[in-house]
Amino acid sequence: MAADLHRRGLGLKSLHEDLDTTAPSGQLTFHVLAALTQFRRRLIAERTHEGLAVARSRGIVGGRPTVMTAEKIAAARSLLPDNSVGATARQIGVSRGTLYSHMDVISAKTGRQQSKVTQEEERRRIRTGHAERQ
Repeated sequence: MAADLHRRGLGLKSLHEDLDTTAPSGQLTFHVLAALTQFRRRLIAERTHEGLAVARSRGIVGGRPTVMTAEKIAAARSLLPDNSVGATARQIGVSRGTLYSHMDVISAKTGRQQSKVTQEEERRRIRTGHAERQ
């Protein structure tokens, strides 16, 4: 960014600090401050990654916990053949998106590739306004 401004003949004058990038000393100060900021950012990122790796090695997994339990997957597996995805999601207390995210697990154990109302049909119904209300 600073190089682009310099190529255009523009400078930066700080009103609060004694920094003027139109002068050589101001350019040096600006570049030193930018380098220090970049160094600190990289250190923080490196320490964060190291901390996450240590946590993973201890069995701690980050992120939001899933709402789908084995019981909900079993319920969805039994409900989907006779109900729409939206109705099934409402009955087991999850969103349609959550149900779609777990569709491979839901349909894998039954040998079924897709539910009675396929994902494409449900999405088409949502787009056209013919979907059931959640």
